[in-house]
Amino acid sequence: AAELAAQLCKIDGVKLVFTGPYFHEFVTELPRAKEVLEALEQAGILGGLEIPEGVLWCATEKATKAELDRAVSIVKEVLAK
Repeated sequence: AAELAAQLCKIDGVKLVFTGPYFHEFVTELPRAKEVLEALEQAGILGGLEIPEGVLWCATEKATKAELDRAVSIVKEVLAK
């Protein structure tokens, strides 16, 4: 989760909502969240859950670095449009 959060927060407009410690889940502000989550879903990735504060993400040790990198790449691609 820490790796995913760090990579997502390198994308313009994406930042952590809560600064406290977390384990598997964290919340980010995410511009154009619906578009991003739809693109992830089309790629077969469960991207996150929209909540009032932003998007709730979850990543565990079962997700490989390649899978996380792919998700981050899709987020970057959608937000670059």
